[in-house]
Amino acid sequence: MTWRAKKEKTLKSLRYSHSYRLFDIEKKRKSRADQKKNFEMLNQILWPLLLIICIQSLNGAEMTMRITMSGRNDDCAKYTTKGSDYLQITHARIFQSGEETNRTVRDGEIQILGNILCEEKDKKQRRKPNEYEFTCHGTPAAKFAGIRVMFSVTTPQQMLSGPIDYRYQDGLMHLVENGYLDLKNLKGQAFVHDRHIQIKRVNITGLYDKPTYYTTGDCHDGFPSKLIADHGLYIMQGSRNNNKTGSLTRMYFEPDGVGEYIPAK
Repeated sequence: MTWRAKKEKTLKSLRYSHSYRLFDIEKKRKSRADQKKNFEMLNQILWPLLLIICIQSLNGAEMTMRITMSGRNDDCAKYTTKGSDYLQITHARIFQSGEETNRTVRDGEIQILGNILCEEKDKKQRRKPNEYEFTCHGTPAAKFAGIRVMFSVTTPQQMLSGPIDYRYQDGLMHLVENGYLDLKNLKGQAFVHDRHIQIKRVNITGLYDKPTYYTTGDCHDGFPSKLIADHGLYIMQGSRNNNKTGSLTRMYFEPDGVGEYIPAK
């Protein structure tokens, strides 16, 4: 091989080597760019998940409410034997309030600081006919002095029902949709004494440091304020005292936020 041929071969080899190095550098640059892009995408997915996990750990366990109705062997069974067939709870709310002062109470009503909605996940999964398992969600107040629990009650079949005297939502109650309040359907209906329901006990977990319960107690005490005889909104007074016993009072609207006023007593 001549000197010129050797020179050409060497130059060709150098050009190939240079091109390969440029290709290799570009390939590595693209690989690093792809890795960076994948890392950024992973970050966008992981950070929200980590944030949710942190919030859940700070908030503690899931808030739940278990409502136990009086049964056939309770003191007022003669009034509630068929009650669960004619009256059912659609959902509940926990209203948190502060200390009762001239500023927070006006005209017998107290301002809501926290409003927590409790509802059934799946009615088909109800374990007992006289028990409701609700999951609660909302914005609890960081500081509060007491709570009131509201219950929304409807009827799943025709009965002697009174008029609507509260802020009504047919999507929840279905009374108008099913014609239960039509005069032609109400005609011939009569009062039946064993179609009442009694909320015997309300257990709340996740609101206080330990499970909390409220009860209406003996249904004969303050009769008939412990019984529910018709559709509507009812409120039970509550406090930090775990053995709080109270009656039910009619409500005429359902607050879905904070800042509004509800009956103080």
